[in-house]
Amino acid sequence: MAAGVAHEINNPLGNISLYTQMLLKNTDDENTKEKLTIINDETNRAAQIVKGLLDFARQSEPKLTRIDINKEIEKVLGIMTPQLKDIKVTTELEPLPRIRADSGQIQQVIMNLLKNSIQSIKKKGELMIKTATKNDYVEINISDNGCGIPKEDLNKIFDPFFTTKEMGKGTGLGLSISYGIIKRHNGSIEVKSNIGKGTTLTIKLPV
Repeated sequence: MAAGVAHEINNPLGNISLYTQMLLKNTDDENTKEKLTIINDETNRAAQIVKGLLDFARQSEPKLTRIDINKEIEKVLGIMTPQLKDIKVTTELEPLPRIRADSGQIQQVIMNLLKNSIQSIKKKGELMIKTATKNDYVEINISDNGCGIPKEDLNKIFDPFFTTKEMGKGTGLGLSISYGIIKRHNGSIEVKSNIGKGTTLTIKLPV
């Protein structure tokens, strides 16, 4: 049902965006341009919410192959270099055994977590990414020095559409999608956070 509703919403959103851009090109009035830009920005924001809804609805079973988690992390860091340019990123990636996992889905999780960290950081941003093997699990720790999450919200952050971000900064689906992916890999994802000090997310995946 979620996918069906999302598709139905996408069509009018596409038309609104198309006609707004056409009007923007054909007007020289600055006041009109300002209002049209707001309409276009809000349309794009709605489209991102719909995309998140589709991603959530389409969560599929992982296509398992033997992957190196460290290499998946390095790929994501390479993709996200422009977003990380003002943030000090430190990695401590221990040699890991290959695990059976879906490469694309694991990259999506890491990217979602890094985006959350980036958005939580106000100034002098720092990110630490660590990996290790503990017992029968590969462990990934992603820590930031961002604003942190209130204690009363910690047990809700993986709920669909729940977000602590400012209006327009997120859909509240990234963490719930990530949680679903990790669960389908028979793993776990946990969070620890202190207001004003930062947040650490820990992923455990079976070897």
